[in-house]
Amino acid sequence: MGSTLLQLFHLSIIPSFLLSLLLSSNYLNVSSQNLPPPENPNFEQEQLILNPFKTTLNQGLTCGQLIVSRGFKYERHFVTTEDGYILQLYRIINQYAQAARGRNLKPILVLHGGFTLALALANREFDVWLGNVRRNVNSLNHTRLDPHRGKNFNLI
Repeated sequence: MGSTLLQLFHLSIIPSFLLSLLLSSNYLNVSSQNLPPPENPNFEQEQLILNPFKTTLNQGLTCGQLIVSRGFKYERHFVTTEDGYILQLYRIINQYAQAARGRNLKPILVLHGGFTLALALANREFDVWLGNVRRNVNSLNHTRLDPHRGKNFNLI
């Protein structure tokens, strides 16, 4: 009786393990369906390399892809500061709020680190803009300095 129970145990573990592998690989592929390509082409190769190791659907997605994965649209805008830094901003577009209120959405700027807040505000019919600080991955450009030459590309 003990060996029969052990055989049943082994038979149930193997299919459940294979099923979990099958489900997890489908789960990982779901994240890339219906998502736009990364805004930065350098991220596309990085995402392909990291995709098999992802543990959550959000892992490795760009800001734009995260916005789209939550059912919103977005626009990218570039702002040049007085000293030549080119900062990228994302505008989260809630198409249902725009349809209901037209252009009467109240604008609000959310700085880096407030993604959940930004989505909650977009759901509350705000015109949400996500700002980036200098020298992060979304704002590495300058009108005359090379961002890859650290000495010449000072944040101050």
